[in-house]
Amino acid sequence: MAAHKDRQPGFESNTSSGSHSGPVSDGNIAAQTYETDATIPPDANLSDASVMARSAPNAPAMPKEFDGYELIEEIARGGMGIVYKAYQKSLDRVVALKTVLAGDLASEEAIRLFHTEARAAGKLNHPGIVPVYDVGECHGFHYFSMPLIDGVSLADRVARGPMDPDEAARFMKMAAETIHFAHKHNIIHRDLKPGNILVDFLGRPLITDFGIARKIDDRHTPGEQYSLTGTAEYMPPEQASGESTGPLGDVYSLGATLYCLLTGRPPFQSSNTLDTLMAVLHSDPVPPRRLNERIPRDIELICLKCIEKRPQDRYQSALEVAEELERFLEGRPVLVHPVGNIGTFIRWTRRKPRSAALATALVVCFTAALAISVYYNFQLDMQRNIADEARREAEFSELSASRLQRVTEALLEQLATAESGVVQALQYSSLGEVCSAATKLSRATLKVPRNQALGDFRTARSRLSDEQEAELRPLLDQIEEAANRKEGDPDATTSAADNLIAQARGIWLSATEGSPGARKQIRTVLYARTHQLVEKIVAATDRRDVADDIKSLLDLMNAELSVVATDEVYLKAVQMLVAVEEWRSGPLPQSLITIAGDLQRITDRPDPNQS
Repeated sequence: MAAHKDRQPGFESNTSSGSHSGPVSDGNIAAQTYETDATIPPDANLSDASVMARSAPNAPAMPKEFDGYELIEEIARGGMGIVYKAYQKSLDRVVALKTVLAGDLASEEAIRLFHTEARAAGKLNHPGIVPVYDVGECHGFHYFSMPLIDGVSLADRVARGPMDPDEAARFMKMAAETIHFAHKHNIIHRDLKPGNILVDFLGRPLITDFGIARKIDDRHTPGEQYSLTGTAEYMPPEQASGESTGPLGDVYSLGATLYCLLTGRPPFQSSNTLDTLMAVLHSDPVPPRRLNERIPRDIELICLKCIEKRPQDRYQSALEVAEELERFLEGRPVLVHPVGNIGTFIRWTRRKPRSAALATALVVCFTAALAISVYYNFQLDMQRNIADEARREAEFSELSASRLQRVTEALLEQLATAESGVVQALQYSSLGEVCSAATKLSRATLKVPRNQALGDFRTARSRLSDEQEAELRPLLDQIEEAANRKEGDPDATTSAADNLIAQARGIWLSATEGSPGARKQIRTVLYARTHQLVEKIVAATDRRDVADDIKSLLDLMNAELSVVATDEVYLKAVQMLVAVEEWRSGPLPQSLITIAGDLQRITDRPDPNQS
């Protein structure tokens, strides 16, 4: 209720001009004129935007004296009523007297709201609420009287610029406590704003103008769905959309008022009321610290929490607002926390579901396209890798066959003068091939499937001579039988392969027993190759640099060395490969260097007399 004693600085009477030089207490009984106030009267039709800018209708002339009051001057005019400074003869005091704006021409709805205000203010006996002295009617003019407050409104204070954050927090803490008292007594204000909070000479905020107040449990006031009342700049979204409001609507208005005190402007303001209402419904407020960098972060968070779009996202009572402001004033941590990017996005989706749905659909489509692209690229890479692996295996097999052929040809050439050199070389070649195939079969992996290794073994077996096949058949059959088992039998295959190598060695030694020259020539060639591979491995600094040489040494040992080499060379080669397997990374182990030295030494000058 805006009622002011005499003429306070900055308060010009509008009796003659119809307007004030600055806001006083506006609202439905405020000292602002209808032109400068965004208050929406209950009969305003939002389909006609021009109604928001019209001047208030001229009120019928009030009699100078009536019903024991003598009117002194008009001190405030709002969207629904006029406030006069008056003298009450019976009690010899100056009061503020409010009448319906339309006087004896007022509609039943305007009179009903007028008496609602009088009853609400009269029911609330609180030092923070301007009380009602008297209610009456004279010659068709409805009125009620109240104290004439010696002070100014918060609208007047903020007209001079943003307030100090601590001072604003102190005023709004007391205002929130007062509103909580009203809520406890089943009254919601519905038009809280700086103009409806007066500050008396003691610095106490007083809530006034209960013109559109109602009971909390009265959610369906007749005609409310066809009208929109309140002040657009400080109106909660649910009230701006014509829905029923509750105590959390007053929490929003407390926050909007605090925003104005801190920044010097309301959270939303436009050139016309309709645009302001749309902003209240669909836009986010500018964070106060962007408008006034002196505002502490904590009070900004309190303010923004109060003016959340959804009631459930705000403080759940005016008392919570008061307690939070008290924590701020005492320098204690506040309970509210920043919303964050995820919270901001979620609230944006609630506020603009169509845009959010479109954005979500685009993201889903993009993600699906990306996933499909990644999947097919992965499949393509995997197929390419498989093809590369198969090509490398084929090349390796071709190289192995070619190397074996070259060794055989070299041996044949070197044994040309030997009496049975050709036969012995061929015997050594076929035995070495079947031993190598048996070893690979026992070590079959995913890269060399068991079926493929078994096929290679059968091919090598077919190249044996009839005598070799007959002599080795039990072991060959045992290897094939173990490999043909459903789950495979690596242990049995490995054991049989080892036995096969031992027996093949015996066959070859028997075959070359009468040709020591041929045996020596064959060993010389193989030992030279072994010596060369060992030398390259020992010279390496990283195992990966000699991976191919290690593989070549393994193949050489499984095939040719396993059949031809002496026991000493073969066992030392096995030790060499075991040491290489243990060398995973880092510098070459000393144990590997020692074994390699021994292997090089004994292969430099093979003793043809050794068995």
